[in-house]
Amino acid sequence: MEVTMAEHGETLPEHKLDTAALYDTLRQSKASVEEAVAKMLAIKKEARPKSQLRELATQILLNIVTLRQANRSILLEEDSVKAETECAKASVELATLQLQSLLYEKNHQIKAIKACKDLDTKYPDIELVPQEEFFRDAPAEIKDSLISEDSEQNLMLKRLNFEMYQEWRFLTRGTSGLEYAFAIEIP
Repeated sequence: MEVTMAEHGETLPEHKLDTAALYDTLRQSKASVEEAVAKMLAIKKEARPKSQLRELATQILLNIVTLRQANRSILLEEDSVKAETECAKASVELATLQLQSLLYEKNHQIKAIKACKDLDTKYPDIELVPQEEFFRDAPAEIKDSLISEDSEQNLMLKRLNFEMYQEWRFLTRGTSGLEYAFAIEIP
């Protein structure tokens, strides 16, 4: 009987070996050997002919062969059960490792999200043209443009574009760099 390991997800065929019958055979063979040995001792004590001893010795040897066969069958069945257990254990270990990997990845992503949320930027501290002035003075092409899907970010980018537009207009009017530096308020 050959014992093979099953692949992941595959189950080995169930064995229909009657272990109770094998253990019963072991008990019967053992009892038969003990009985034959007791008879041999009785024959020796009574000084009977040795021909009876040969028959009992043959019977003992046959019982020993039966014992070895039953024992071998039991051991093979145990090996088969061990192989099935190892296969099931391997699939459980694989699932456990995959779960641990997913949990590690989840925790890593949660930490990355938390780090992003906790990141302090200068974004809120940027001094921009007030919203009222932006809505009043900005050209329609800047006000109506869609730069980002996020409304707050879109408004911020539009206001930045408006400031860039104002600076560009100021510079294209022929104003020197020194006049420009005095024109803007430096905090």
